[in-house]
Amino acid sequence: MSNSQIQIDSRTMTANGVRLHYLIAGSGDPVFLLHGWPLSAEMWRPVIAALAQTRTVIAPDLRGAGYSDKPAAGYDKVTLSDDIHGLAEGLGFERYSVVGYDIGGMVAYPLAARHRDAVDRLAIIDVPLPGIAPWDAMQGAPALWHFGFHAQRDIAEALISGRERLYVESFIRARAFNPTAITDDEIQTYADMMAAPGCLRGGLEQYRTFAQDAEANKELAARKLDIPTLGIGGDRLGPVLQGIMAAIAENGSAVTIENCGHWVIAEQTDALIEKLTEFLS
Repeated sequence: MSNSQIQIDSRTMTANGVRLHYLIAGSGDPVFLLHGWPLSAEMWRPVIAALAQTRTVIAPDLRGAGYSDKPAAGYDKVTLSDDIHGLAEGLGFERYSVVGYDIGGMVAYPLAARHRDAVDRLAIIDVPLPGIAPWDAMQGAPALWHFGFHAQRDIAEALISGRERLYVESFIRARAFNPTAITDDEIQTYADMMAAPGCLRGGLEQYRTFAQDAEANKELAARKLDIPTLGIGGDRLGPVLQGIMAAIAENGSAVTIENCGHWVIAEQTDALIEKLTEFLS
């Protein structure tokens, strides 16, 4: 069956007290794909279709994003990871792999570290982890200006609201090696999602828990993961991920996808699918 023939279903389930929307396709051993900001599960569609040739692939909208619930609280990465574990349990999966991109990578790590009997493989794509070196050294870097901006509750919302398309497009284009890899229609989709009630606040709240996330990760890293763990990054962050993987896992490694900015899934789709297929096999 070709990737274009793979049926991707859209469903919802309540887990950990929140209603989560998710995409699901394929059959076989399950793998969860966790999206980044300002994106949603939709970003994973080409990867879902490829991996679903041999696996059950589940791509949820995180709490506060896409079509999932957007409560006022619960955006620390431990709580977000418990949402995903609850979804896995609800779907009847006792063991599963996890791939997290951007903020999704920050969720994937505590998911693997706190549910060691459940997670059998972990891949983190193009993101540092709060509390894990070189996190502290990276703070204040020009490319990460949005960490501080997003942390300003109410002010950030006031400045972005009504300008979602402008903000999303600027944010995406500035972090891309190939600025046209994400289409205008895709940018509009993410801008429309951000403009939906509660979505802007929910997404920004994910940044406002970084100090809490850092403390949690420092405790979790005291006991390294003993499962296969892979970091995948673009030109800028790829070289940094080797040290991060070594800090959190006994069997950690990292690869760099060249000619690639932050938006690895869109910019180097085939290369990413190749790396993930090899890692998950």
